[in-house]
Order: sequence, then structure tokens, then C-alpha cells
Amino acid sequence: MSCEYICFNFLFNQKRKQKEWNDAFLKWNPKDFGGLKKIRIPCRLIWLPDIILYNSADDYTQGYMQSLAMIDYNGTVFWPPIVKFRSTCKIDIT
Repeated sequence: MSCEYICFNFLFNQKRKQKEWNDAFLKWNPKDFGGLKKIRIPCRLIWLPDIILYNSADDYTQGYMQSLAMIDYNGTVFWPPIVKFRSTCKIDIT
């Protein structure tokens, strides 16, 4: 009889990743809105890119922690998502 002992090392990593892109549907003329050049709105109201960790040890389908996206009048979207990545990897303890 033989036994194999496998130990997994868990890595918990909470990082703030910042993403920026341009969305032509979110442009406006500041003159038409009292000089307003920038707004902050809940990220759930706009399109967001999928950010996932391959070989994740956790379920990422719950979504991101809520944050606000900053949108400039020229359509530039700045989104600072707060995500928690959890992954595993084999370690050799021999």
C-alpha cells in the first residue's frame, strides 16, 4: 500500500487593478450640461470587461466588489475594480 501526500498552497491576493478604455456611447458635450466634464456612476450601469483568473480556486461568478466608474465627457471610462483573486498551486515538501 502506498500513500501520496499532496499539499496545496493557497494564495489570497486582493489587488486594485485599474482599467481604462473609450466608449463612444458615453460621450457628451459639456456645454449642454452646465460645463459638466466628469461623472462617477455605479459600475453595474455600464459595460465592463471580464477579468478572471485562470485556474481559480474560487467562484468568480459572484462579480466584482462594487465600485464607481469615472467617465469623462470624451467617453474615457476609468474603472478601478476591487477584485479578490484566489488560486492554488502544488508545492513539493520533500
